[in-house]
Amino acid sequence: MCININSSSLRYGVFLGYKLSRLEWIWGSRFDFAQEMFESSKLEVLVQLSTCNTHFDETNYQTFSQSILSHFLRTDIETYSSILIGIAIQRAALIGASSDPNKNSEMISLAKSPLISIPKKIVPDKEKLFNCILRYKDMELFDILDLLDRGYGGNIDNLNISDTQEAKASTTTKPKLFLSYSQKDECIANIIENQLRFLTNNGIDISRYTRVPYKGSFRQFMNSIPDHDFVLSIVSDSYLKSQACMYEVGETVKDHNFEQKLLFIVLSEEDRKYYSEDDNYPVAAQMYGSETERLTYTVYWKNKYEALKEKIREIGDFEATSKASDELREIGQIYRKDISIFLDYLVKSRGRCFDELYMDRFADILQWIFPGWESRLFTKCRTFPELLTTALMEIWESTLTDYNQIALTVKISSHQSGLVVFADNISETKQRYRLVVMEGLMGNAFATGNVINVADTNQDSKYFQAVGRTKSELVIPIKFQGNVIGVINSESEEASHYTRAMVKRLLIISDALSIALNRLGYIANMAADQIPYIHIEF
Repeated sequence: MCININSSSLRYGVFLGYKLSRLEWIWGSRFDFAQEMFESSKLEVLVQLSTCNTHFDETNYQTFSQSILSHFLRTDIETYSSILIGIAIQRAALIGASSDPNKNSEMISLAKSPLISIPKKIVPDKEKLFNCILRYKDMELFDILDLLDRGYGGNIDNLNISDTQEAKASTTTKPKLFLSYSQKDECIANIIENQLRFLTNNGIDISRYTRVPYKGSFRQFMNSIPDHDFVLSIVSDSYLKSQACMYEVGETVKDHNFEQKLLFIVLSEEDRKYYSEDDNYPVAAQMYGSETERLTYTVYWKNKYEALKEKIREIGDFEATSKASDELREIGQIYRKDISIFLDYLVKSRGRCFDELYMDRFADILQWIFPGWESRLFTKCRTFPELLTTALMEIWESTLTDYNQIALTVKISSHQSGLVVFADNISETKQRYRLVVMEGLMGNAFATGNVINVADTNQDSKYFQAVGRTKSELVIPIKFQGNVIGVINSESEEASHYTRAMVKRLLIISDALSIALNRLGYIANMAADQIPYIHIEF
């Protein structure tokens, strides 16, 4: 391995650097398209930095980028180096864009320059790294990153990548995730593991303490937690009162960079529906109320400490109580330090309940493990029918309705363009149509570029009735490079059907669909007969 950076820091930093470098070209630009992209591009960077708990100077690009690099130079040299690699990759992608050889030569120097600041112990051979970046600069960022993560030194010249996706599926080093949970919450853990495996096509290596082999060392397994890229804690009342879980927390927070690897889901009483009817114990973690409420967990552990301490004192035999003394020290570490660090982090970071994340198909978690996850959603789709069918399935599973449409702008005559439905799942009992009436909600979302979420269609004057039983409607614009190229439309027979989680999920689908459409050759106002019409009833 010629890049001495752990997988999670490499992925986090490269994506951050790539986004930061992309921002460099549009910050302060006078061009309309750049101004349209600027706010969303800067927001992407700030969202990724949201866990740093520090202020970054946004006066201009130079102060912004320098304050970010300075922060990581002080706190995490691996992430700092990864950011510089990401900047180099983004700049390298622009080499060859000019027909002027002198300008391309300047671009090569500019792309190479960030690597100079990387310590030699992190990247011993910077020249070799840059040659690798140059060689594969036209590949997608995900694929370049996978090559670097696998270790470019020595082997990369021999790689035969005729089909990037297939190569990636078979050889990529998987991120390692430790799933931390109380035995009482095993039903939730099972759902999470199954979903993460399904959504990533087994692209995550998941560990659980239940997989300790027969006669294997439980404690040795626990001590391997720092070797994982991420820890996902399922936080419940039982979790915060479990000694094994708190030991796992203690092993995690030992890592100075634990905030980058610690993920969590905070259970609420609304999640009880996933449990057996016989499970009548408390589910919700009492942590988002008052400080007094949170201190009940510290009191719980202090009481356990004092009770065990008293038992040891009663026995009064060191040899007989040596194991109990070890446990006493562990419980003391929990109530004096680990529980407060953990709860402070949870309160500061503000988690989401399981039900909300489940409905959102764990997008937030996947985005953290695989930055830029949403753009990979349809990477395996090689044709328009495959893409539209897959996207429609995602929309249907996200909205839970029987009326969903994907509409795109195409030429409908030699002199006229319009919004045409190319994919839908609509029950036989409901009316289907292809050409969109532009004065309705779909037309409004297309014209304004805004998300339209109408809780009661009877109360909205812009609603155009095509389906008699529709009570609520959600329209998501599909954008490419700031321009609206189509819409996703969903209708429900229930008023106020569309939740924030549904809206967020469809925005992710919309972004991924836009990228995939462009990859397959879609351009606005192309001929309507170049795209097939897909109708499915799920």
